[in-house]
Amino acid sequence: MKKHMYICLLVSLIMMLLCGQTALAEFKNTELINGGIQYFYHPETKSMEIYQTRSGHGETYLYAESPFKDCGVEKAAIGDGVLKIGHNLFRDCKTLKSVTIGNDTTYLNQTIFKGCTALKDVTLGNGLTEFVYATFQDCRSLTNISLPDSLIKMESCSSTSEVYKALKDCLLRRNGVIIGGNRAFLDFRCEEVRNYTMDAVDCLYSMGVRYIKNDYNHNLCIGCDGADSLSQGLAEHRAEFLRFIEQVKKKYPDMIIESCSSGAMRADYGFIKYMDLQSVSDHEIYYNNPSIMRNFTIKHMMNFRKRQVIS
Repeated sequence: MKKHMYICLLVSLIMMLLCGQTALAEFKNTELINGGIQYFYHPETKSMEIYQTRSGHGETYLYAESPFKDCGVEKAAIGDGVLKIGHNLFRDCKTLKSVTIGNDTTYLNQTIFKGCTALKDVTLGNGLTEFVYATFQDCRSLTNISLPDSLIKMESCSSTSEVYKALKDCLLRRNGVIIGGNRAFLDFRCEEVRNYTMDAVDCLYSMGVRYIKNDYNHNLCIGCDGADSLSQGLAEHRAEFLRFIEQVKKKYPDMIIESCSSGAMRADYGFIKYMDLQSVSDHEIYYNNPSIMRNFTIKHMMNFRKRQVIS
């Protein structure tokens, strides 16, 4: 009888523990609906979807450790409504192989994918304006990362970006007004700008990036403040930017930098010598490209290997 009572008591205890674990799992699941964001894991495909399902601030938790590192996830898609991703979200998820981040995400915090040793492919959405060092630290299998336009403009920044707020005193102005409106220009005469941009290059290089296309589809027109004249201000800014490029090339000799600027607007001899490639045209009518290339070569006497047509 006593034996039977002990068995019943043991079974009851096990059931209580299981119920407690289930309740804990449900509580954790509720916790994961943070900022209106929910996580959906599909075990049959080992894939995960993360997107906003209700109103909220659109930011994930700042996790001490990833809640997903032992779930066997191989593919993750971060979709609508996820504005900012907090650190350690997928840290040490050894099975994670590919990640797609949607266009709503503007910011990636540190160590999100640190230690994801199987991660090979990453696609970053066009809304992304900033991610910090160590986001992809120790991702030893990473071979392909698609960078959005928002991350390849070394000289400008969006008015909604963190760098705009952090370096607002280092934005180019004309007659005291920030030039560019929603797309402001960073002043490379400021040491803070040079340090910030070099940190970004360091981060990209540590991720395996060896090619930077510096897009510059905007211009300063007659110049900027900070010197005896607007044109002198522009000349000083340009000289500091080219010195910065020189430092990058010295630090990372295998880094290829392409200059792309509104139909080769910047393709002068002084600028081209610092660049590995010069975009000639993004003309989409392919049969016009040969004449564009030929005329550009005649005008600038440029090495054929330095010319690039985007189509």
